[in-house]
Amino acid sequence: MAAELYLIFLTELLVTLKAVLFPYRPLTLNSIQIKYAATYKFLGMIFDKKLTWKPHIQKLHARTQNDLRLLQIIAHCKWGADYISLRRIYLSLLRPKIEYGDFLYATAAPTNLKILIRIQYAAARTIIGALKSTPVNTLEAEANLMPLGNQLMQAEF
Repeated sequence: MAAELYLIFLTELLVTLKAVLFPYRPLTLNSIQIKYAATYKFLGMIFDKKLTWKPHIQKLHARTQNDLRLLQIIAHCKWGADYISLRRIYLSLLRPKIEYGDFLYATAAPTNLKILIRIQYAAARTIIGALKSTPVNTLEAEANLMPLGNQLMQAEF
């Protein structure tokens, strides 16, 4: 059983090089050819060839959109939840998804990281009931949320 799991794990190979200097040779393990993959998912993180994290951030953005819609439904203006409940829902539902593996995002481009930061801005607008024209620097302060941008861009190993 353990040998089977080991072989299944090694059926794909992700090579992370800036430039391809030579064509990839076919690799085999116990007469099973290992195929090269453009992306590989390991422990919930999607690795790509150049470690840009763009596929992972796009998938994360799609996953969090459903949670943001749920937060907006719960925050209905007539019968919705209060500020404290909405903040707790955000901190327990959305924030862990964004922060999982955030130390790996240090190599991501700032444009990719802005996608994640905008998720927090949208949640902060929903939590405090602000308009889209509200300046983003006041959103996090009013919602009492730690800035996500500094944490993602300055993560170190």
